[in-house]
Amino acid sequence: VKEGVFGLATRLYGITFRKNSEIPVYHPDVDAYEVLDKDGSFLAVLYTDFHPRAGKRAGAWMTSFKGQWIDDQTGENSRPHITLVMNFTKPTESKPALLTFDEVNAFLHEFGHGLHGIFANTHYESLSGTSVYRDFVELPSQIMENFAVEKDFLSTFAKHYQTGEIIPDTLVQRI
Repeated sequence: VKEGVFGLATRLYGITFRKNSEIPVYHPDVDAYEVLDKDGSFLAVLYTDFHPRAGKRAGAWMTSFKGQWIDDQTGENSRPHITLVMNFTKPTESKPALLTFDEVNAFLHEFGHGLHGIFANTHYESLSGTSVYRDFVELPSQIMENFAVEKDFLSTFAKHYQTGEIIPDTLVQRI
């Protein structure tokens, strides 16, 4: 699913995600990615924290460890550090994490918030990313949710984990 969602962002916006094990993380289950624009320039660091553990609250959310801003003195564009936090079932050695429709939808929703932060480009950190009016903050996340029912998107990754069969049209229609 992660590859499918990242691939969707590549197709829609031309951005790519490069896992970087050199970026420090706050837990062994967290992965860090450099997000690169279509010209290869650095856009953001994205942390993914997908599995439940002791002390971690329930639910799913996006937040930023560091916002984006442009320094008026130097012109430097300080890029954001974004995290996506979920509580998906952890895969085992014999079985992948089989996400429900609601979990895929939540991933796309929070990823939309993440994209909002990743693409931020303003002088003022206080107005950067998801620091916008409440009625607008949900727009990117709700746009991304729409892909959860799109056959063309689902066909890029939604395959039976044992047979490799692509999600059938009848199941997509039932969704």
